[in-house]
Amino acid sequence: MSSFPAESCNTPGTFHALSRLQELHLSRNSRLTYLHTNTLRGLLNLISLDLFHCNIFEIHPLLFSHLPSLERLDLASNNMQYVPQAFRNLSSLTRLSLEGNHIEAIGRDSLKDLETLYDLNLRKNRIWIILNGAFAKLLRFGMLNLGHNLITDLPNQLFEGLIQLKTMHLEANRITSVDCTFRQLLNLRNLYLNNNQISSI
Repeated sequence: MSSFPAESCNTPGTFHALSRLQELHLSRNSRLTYLHTNTLRGLLNLISLDLFHCNIFEIHPLLFSHLPSLERLDLASNNMQYVPQAFRNLSSLTRLSLEGNHIEAIGRDSLKDLETLYDLNLRKNRIWIILNGAFAKLLRFGMLNLGHNLITDLPNQLFEGLIQLKTMHLEANRITSVDCTFRQLLNLRNLYLNNNQISSI
């Protein structure tokens, strides 16, 4: 496996000739803070991209438009404060990790185009609000991890339509009551609500 210095990864077209590459590991490049729109151009067969534990705070909205085959994306332990618009180009993505960032909110449109997504990890962020409809288009959703955030309230229709969801982590938040409905989660097998502040169910 080749290794690349962090400085070179911002140069447009760095990996342009690697059209057969299927996995790219760039984790723990602490000087990598931004990804240019053309950084990943040419990686038409890339299936897995590992950007764990860098210092990325911003991603160009068109960065992933060159990755039609990407299925797994690890952006855990970076410095992102919001869900990037760039995810809207990932039509094949099944697994996404944003664990350990600084994300505070999940909007209605934040994840709307990730219709193939199965596993979403948002653990250990600063999420305190999730709008109704945030997960509405994720009909293949199987695993959702929202543990260790700052969530106090779950909108009543937040999980509507997630009939394939099997595991959901909501532990270690600040939830005081469970007012949302779980009635459509027909395939749910594991639900974690431990270490909250629940006083009524």
